[in-house]
Amino acid sequence: MTTTIANSILRPTITLTINGKEYQARSGDELTPYLQQLKFTSYNEIWATQSDCSSLCLLTNSSRAFVLYLRYPGDSGLIATTNDQVTNTMIEFKLSNGQLDEYPARWTVPVHDALKILTSFIQDNNLLSYVNWIKHTRI
Repeated sequence: MTTTIANSILRPTITLTINGKEYQARSGDELTPYLQQLKFTSYNEIWATQSDCSSLCLLTNSSRAFVLYLRYPGDSGLIATTNDQVTNTMIEFKLSNGQLDEYPARWTVPVHDALKILTSFIQDNNLLSYVNWIKHTRI
């Protein structure tokens, strides 16, 4: 029992911000109820930040997600892409402050893949290997 208490005290904190509301936990399991609420809304702005300051940002609509991984503060980041066939159009996302942003469809992934990426980042501070990560550049 002492080991479990010591591990929970020493384990780093994960900060999860969903649509402007912040949650903190010492494990990804504690954040699962908050992630489940994402299935009921179409637009989401989600930030997960590890204790090492690496962050993952997801902007979602009903079917696609823009996923940006920041290795450290000030990093230009990496964008998740998949090999699925998407048109060369712009996809709209709404930030928690109401601002509308658009990103090329090729810079997005299906929402179900984005949630897997987020879960892996929260649980293990890892990025999924089957996802293509490209350096973020201006549109």
